[in-house]
Amino acid sequence: ALRLCRGVGRDRHFGDRTLFVFPLAQVVVTDKSGGRSTDLSASSRPLLGIGLKIAATFVFMLMAAIARQLGDTYPVGQIVFFRSLFAFLPIAGLMLIAGQGMSMLATAKPLSHLRRAFTGVCAMFTYFGSLMYLPLADVTAISFASPLIVVALAAVFLGEAVRLYRWSAVA
Repeated sequence: ALRLCRGVGRDRHFGDRTLFVFPLAQVVVTDKSGGRSTDLSASSRPLLGIGLKIAATFVFMLMAAIARQLGDTYPVGQIVFFRSLFAFLPIAGLMLIAGQGMSMLATAKPLSHLRRAFTGVCAMFTYFGSLMYLPLADVTAISFASPLIVVALAAVFLGEAVRLYRWSAVA
């Protein structure tokens, strides 16, 4: 069973397991007998995490450089299609290995999934399109500024109160 070390949370039941949802809380996993427990609040392999983050940044920049080169020959829509296709292949393989196949894509809120998919496709089109018109360094710099842009847009479009502590957190 999963439980929080710090008290408050919202219960979610998954078969024989209960998950207490509480952001940024320390989580301890115990087996059914209550004997062993594992603290999941801190990674026991921080160098692996750092290495994976560096590798991810390198791979994303490699993808951007390849998309920029392909943009001279192929339309943006074709680049987005094949990027999505090659991203879906390993995901489909993992779903098949998990034994549930494509049924893992079933949802109770199909309109929410369609909205999210549409937003994601628009984001990919605009990102890859920007690579055709701007230098790679400028696109990367603008991408790194996206948390600031999101906070400003949340204040404008969602009416969120953005105070100093939030600006200092994303700055």
